[in-house]
Amino acid sequence: MPTQPCPQASLMVRLGNLLTQYHYRLCRFDLIQDGGAPRWCVSTPRAEADIDARNLDILVLASPPSRMQGARSVASWRIGYLAVQHEREPFKRKKVRQAITAALSAAAITAAVEPQAIASSLFLPRSVWASADTPPLTAGDPATAKRLLTEAGVGQGMSASLVVDTSAGPEVARAAEAIRAALGPASIAVSIRSLTGDAALHAMQNGAQDLALTEAQAEGGDPHLLLYPLSTTEGAVRGPTATNFSFYRNARLDDLLIRASQISFRPERLRVYSRAQAFLAEEIPWIPLYVRLHWVVVRPEVRNFRLHPSGNHRLDRAWIEQHFADPPKYSPDSIMPAFQFKPDELKLLTDYLVAIPR
Repeated sequence: MPTQPCPQASLMVRLGNLLTQYHYRLCRFDLIQDGGAPRWCVSTPRAEADIDARNLDILVLASPPSRMQGARSVASWRIGYLAVQHEREPFKRKKVRQAITAALSAAAITAAVEPQAIASSLFLPRSVWASADTPPLTAGDPATAKRLLTEAGVGQGMSASLVVDTSAGPEVARAAEAIRAALGPASIAVSIRSLTGDAALHAMQNGAQDLALTEAQAEGGDPHLLLYPLSTTEGAVRGPTATNFSFYRNARLDDLLIRASQISFRPERLRVYSRAQAFLAEEIPWIPLYVRLHWVVVRPEVRNFRLHPSGNHRLDRAWIEQHFADPPKYSPDSIMPAFQFKPDELKLLTDYLVAIPR
């Protein structure tokens, strides 16, 4: 009897990929178990127990797991950053902005936001293709911060108002407290105003604060969709269209970011984006503080499950290779025999199937 194709398994791959685009909004999809795919669900009250009981293979979490056994994480495209109001004195002075960055402590930021996020001073998350290394911004050095304030001509004992968008979670409020604690020894007294949602957005768009702590994302992993709205003149107009909460304006930076978005040759585009990030590190209109993490818990038997910074993790390889290795184990009703493929043959077959447009 000729071997029949496995349309159910193909359907499960397609359906699994479709579900990932909706950020795993279904808590359980038992049909996947019939198709041989790793059984997965989004976090539910009993999900971690299901992992222990081997009823689940992959648990996709909206927040960090309660334990680290089997846990994996990947940096996302979403960052938290501190915008410094460039239209207000003395914050328009570069040495004042340098003083703020010198006083901030990466270790304190990490302690505030982990395990939901990790400290990062990159203007583009490492997971974005155009991310470039820049000199570390935060130093945790109040003595250097005081010296820079003196050089800026503002002396010591200045104050700063900080608006915080806490809608993303309590870790953002903790990050704000870490900022206040770090700037205090540098003689910068910070007053915090915590807001959520539209209220926070409205306050930041009107520019009534000295500092703004919020988050932004490189949608689709596109560097333009993070750097351009946060850094250019177009977004620095007070009111409902404002996206540049530092209200920093510089024609040279505008030109770099516009040109980078219009170049099709990727190496040259990368070079221009690298120049733009170096420019931001020099001018510091806003300070990258942390990058958020995506978390999952995976059983050790699962192979080739790939985390993705979008949160739409790659499930296709995770089951195809294992299904080739022992079809009856993963699909009891499968008519496909176990062919005893060698490891390199399993990889080649998996590569082939994954490459087929579906």
